[in-house]
Amino acid sequence: MQEQSTEAIEGRQEEYKENGNDQNAEAQQVNFEQWELALSVLKEAVINAGIRDISEYKGEPLKLRWHVFSSTTDTDVVLKLLVQGDFGLMSADVLLIKPAKWIVKEVENVLNQPDATRILDFKEEERDGVLRENVRMILTRFINQIPVVAFHVLNQALNDAVQSHIKTYVEPLLKEHWQSLGLPKSFTVSPSEDFINHHKSVDEQFKTLRQGFLGNKRAWLTDEKRARLDEEHEQLRSQYQTVKDYYYESQKAFFAGQRNRTEDDWTKEWDTQSTRIFPTMDYRCLTEINNYPPYELAYIHLADSYGYSPEYIRKLVTQASALKSSKG
Repeated sequence: MQEQSTEAIEGRQEEYKENGNDQNAEAQQVNFEQWELALSVLKEAVINAGIRDISEYKGEPLKLRWHVFSSTTDTDVVLKLLVQGDFGLMSADVLLIKPAKWIVKEVENVLNQPDATRILDFKEEERDGVLRENVRMILTRFINQIPVVAFHVLNQALNDAVQSHIKTYVEPLLKEHWQSLGLPKSFTVSPSEDFINHHKSVDEQFKTLRQGFLGNKRAWLTDEKRARLDEEHEQLRSQYQTVKDYYYESQKAFFAGQRNRTEDDWTKEWDTQSTRIFPTMDYRCLTEINNYPPYELAYIHLADSYGYSPEYIRKLVTQASALKSSKG
């Protein structure tokens, strides 16, 4: 994680002083502390989301629906967003410090409510940790959701433009002409069937993703996916075996390279490099790679992906496997 330079911090403090002449010194300090916390947790959230730094991009083809990289400065974290759809391509920089500050403020407001420790079940000495954890979780979700919404926006914006053109220009212009031709009052023009079907397809995909994002677990883990969950688990088990093998080989090479290196040094090295080397693997599984066998890591990965507990995923995998055995 990059450290802020003293000059950057002092410069940011001066910015707050210049822009807050009407605020007292205490309020200015609170604002700066919120910004400092927001930036710190924001950097953690980007790592949690598995977003690679733009400096790691080596010119490989970008063929997915969206690609997201990041660029970190002393004052902000910027998402480098590329969204590719049949209706267009979007390339944008998304500056994250402002929404991060909003999230810090909102979580603080909740934790500062009367009886918050009793209602939310945390101790006063845990307040800072609870604040940081919840801000990080929200930011991680926010970062992951941005390309999904952007992809839908490309589709929806074009469809809205077409529908608006028909309703506000074509129909008023030609309404009397169509009536003179003896056409029904309901007559209108419409986009091609291909255009309509494509829009519906993207719209349905977005609704499914959004429902899952908002907690509807069945939106992601459909009946079809449940039936093949044992196959997905086996694929992940094999992949995590590869990750573990790489972990141990890299660990040996790391300590062999320099004698005075510690376990903490290795943990930091692994946390930094693992998400870059294995971007499709679950972040929690990568950090716990040394604590679980591959088959358990596969359960955890599926649990994090579909929003269930690892124990429940284990039951679903067993059911899927048993069902195939009974049919075979």
